[in-house]
Amino acid sequence: MTPTQLRAFSAVVRLGSVKAAAGELEVTEAAVSLHVAQLRKELGDQLFTRTASGLALTPGGLRLASRAVELLGLQNRTIQQVSQAGRGRRLMRIAASTLFAEYAAPGLIELFAGRADDLDVELSVHHPRQFAALLSERSVDVAPGPVPAGLPESIRRVPFLNYRLVVGALTPEETAVSVCAEIIAERAGLEVVRPLGQVETPIHH
Repeated sequence: MTPTQLRAFSAVVRLGSVKAAAGELEVTEAAVSLHVAQLRKELGDQLFTRTASGLALTPGGLRLASRAVELLGLQNRTIQQVSQAGRGRRLMRIAASTLFAEYAAPGLIELFAGRADDLDVELSVHHPRQFAALLSERSVDVAPGPVPAGLPESIRRVPFLNYRLVVGALTPEETAVSVCAEIIAERAGLEVVRPLGQVETPIHH
């Protein structure tokens, strides 16, 4: 499986025909058909069939279509990063929880990156349960957020920020405040603290 084959398949799926894909890629229709045929042979799947209304993807074709976009995007980013590294630029890859990415990350990243003219920052959003795997696989460099369970000792943990998120009702009649707090806490991997007589407040230490 090569990037050229994936690019041809992705174009066919997106545009709906081999002819349109060949026009966009500026190659012959025979070349596009050959790339698709090679993928079919290697993967042992038809990937798609032609119908009166267009193309019908097989289950395997649907998976490949999704993966092709990811892989081609990764290839483009890798080329860009290698080029930037050659010009002396550095890259910091940050994984953050949804709440941290929305409320804290933008300001912190701007402040941090503003101190280093040669630094690019790439932010991706993940559940805190994924932090350990992402760091161990070196898919990211830093993962600010709650400390996940089972974090290997090889990964350094450094407390650097305390913040408090207060979930409040929009109107006095609002009755879903506690539900909202539970949902937000669950998605962000935060602990829900329930002070007596107060609105439930997820707190990240």
